[in-house]
Amino acid sequence: LQRARDLDGGAMKVAFNRAVRRSPWGGGAHFATVLADYLTKVGHTVVHQLEDGIDAIVMLDPRPEEGGFDAGDIHTYVCSHPKTKVLHRINDTDIARGTHFLDPIIMGANALVADVTVFISTWVADYYDIKGFRPSHFTTVITNGCDTSVFYPDVTKPLPQRPVKLVTHHWSDNKNKGLDVYERIDELIDVGAPLEFTYVGRYPKGHVPKHTKIVAPLYGQALGDELRKHDI
Repeated sequence: LQRARDLDGGAMKVAFNRAVRRSPWGGGAHFATVLADYLTKVGHTVVHQLEDGIDAIVMLDPRPEEGGFDAGDIHTYVCSHPKTKVLHRINDTDIARGTHFLDPIIMGANALVADVTVFISTWVADYYDIKGFRPSHFTTVITNGCDTSVFYPDVTKPLPQRPVKLVTHHWSDNKNKGLDVYERIDELIDVGAPLEFTYVGRYPKGHVPKHTKIVAPLYGQALGDELRKHDI
């Protein structure tokens, strides 16, 4: 985006196909929010609908979302606006969701509209490569960062004392988000392991831990403050 701005000599209009979220939500939504805020800060215009004059589209998910637009809408737009470039960020897989339909949707949408592909991890990039997904356009891996004004360590915290305080946080209640690990931690506490465990977010439905403290989903500063209460 910055190279394109330098070549163009001015600010760009960038469209995101996901809305800004300033409440507990999934990681992809928060990535979109942080990037949109940054682009606005450095002088670009950010929109969330397909309108005239868009220089670049960031496709965070090819599927439709209420009030948003999907890969089909993007394809229709770029057919009539061929100078508009599309960046596709891939952060999801069937194996992570426990589904069997997501990978074909992602790969098909990428082939349809993407000019640049960004994977959120080498693992995700390798996963799709094994599936034979090798786009002819530029691809790269850019791992997630965080807002260091909110998420930072408590430098005054002493070395962990027993019990060691563990914490995790999720928006999704999908059991593939580590439930097997969290249930094992709960079992260890049950037999006397010197641990405390806090789960921030929506615990998977139908599962009731015995020793895990469950905290309702948190966002931003409140989440950072909660995380700093723990050791790991």
